[in-house]
Amino acid sequence: MSRLVMVMCYLVLTVVLMGSPAFADQDSEGCKDHPTFTRMPEYWINSCEQKQFDTHDFITAEGKTTPVEGQLWKITYYPNEDMKTKPSEIQILRNFENAAKKQGGSVVFQDATSGTYMLTKDGKEIWVDLWAEFTGKYGLIIESSTNSSRKIWYRPYIPNRSAT
Repeated sequence: MSRLVMVMCYLVLTVVLMGSPAFADQDSEGCKDHPTFTRMPEYWINSCEQKQFDTHDFITAEGKTTPVEGQLWKITYYPNEDMKTKPSEIQILRNFENAAKKQGGSVVFQDATSGTYMLTKDGKEIWVDLWAEFTGKYGLIIESSTNSSRKIWYRPYIPNRSAT
């Protein structure tokens, strides 16, 4: 009888621990949130990429884009498997719209499943390209740009004076 009780306790403990945050979906190795925007609750990072300098075309109006150069982050978020109710695309868009506005930013463009936001922080323009899916997944492309990131290196031509 005591062996049966011990097995039952072990099973109950296993079920309880499986539901704990220690067993929640884990971020992909080396990935972290962007310092300006935190993730929505009950989400994990599926993939990420960061480049010291790159360019991305941000949608600024229907059929129009603006290229922005600077430090680039790409982060894709997935909802935890055990999330009971996944947010709609518009909920995700409004969440980031409010986060941008709270930091003095604005909506540059928005449609039913994507948005472009821009804010200035610490002397940098921060552009955000957000997409959202009906599955609850969403992704961010964030470009941090300064005037100094648009440096053009110039090397003057000096003719070879030893040649005749």
